Amino acid sequence: MHELNDWPRFRWDEEAIAPLLERARRQQVDIVAYAAALTTQDVAETTVRHLTDSAVATSQIEDEYPDTKAVEAAIRRRIVGGPRQADQSQRNEPGIAVVTANTSTNHAAPLTAERLHGWHRELFSIPPRHDITVGRWRDDRLGRMRVVSRSPTGQTIIHFEAPPADRLDDEMGRFLEWFNQPEDEPDLIKAAVAHLWFVTIHPYDDGNGRIARAIADLTLARCDGTDTRSYSMSTEILYQREDYYQALQVTQSGSMNITAWLAWFLNCLTDAIESS
Repeated sequence: MHELNDWPRFRWDEEAIAPLLERARRQQVDIVAYAAALTTQDVAETTVRHLTDSAVATSQIEDEYPDTKAVEAAIRRRIVGGPRQADQSQRNEPGIAVVTANTSTNHAAPLTAERLHGWHRELFSIPPRHDITVGRWRDDRLGRMRVVSRSPTGQTIIHFEAPPADRLDDEMGRFLEWFNQPEDEPDLIKAAVAHLWFVTIHPYDDGNGRIARAIADLTLARCDGTDTRSYSMSTEILYQREDYYQALQVTQSGSMNITAWLAWFLNCLTDAIESS
């Protein structure tokens, strides 16, 4: 889709999306109201639990399996506080925990290239990765960025090819300018569009899916208008992983009409809130 003349002018069928958007909004209002009735201690515990679930699930979507207890401990220190451990322990915190907590505790701050690069460094600091460019946009020195898999017969299947590296400054500049502007579209729609737009630019050598979901979570936190996290979108995406990848692939290889992607995202969000 990034090769089309009207990229990135996304469009959708508002009439088709309206009932799904309204249902998701009602669920969102309900879950925020439930959370508002909790005690201060329960608010902290439910936030720690759902952020931990999100951090672990977004990793498992990519077939990465962080230590759940280490993730929870790192998130708890950021949400609840408490005594700090030794400096070495802090440096060894799972990066996905740091990123996930940041989307909640600092959701109102602007999204900048520097902030994204910081998230990327966190994801790949432990263990350090020397085979990719960390904390900077990819440079395609090893060839175009492609999402591939192998068929049962060993053939390479190309699911997606990202924009070339020499477009990334312009592409990300346009994305970040849009993201930080007041919403022209409903806030839940913005979360879905931001996820799709970022992962289609695919600006990093690795970690694009996790950061795309972090951006969506940050946007949803802004929608909720609270630091309390009372549901986990990534957990629901993990349950629906096959459909998730299929929805992305079909959308990215289609037109600029993203109605089907928005419908999938809003239904997944509603399922996540209902599960909570």
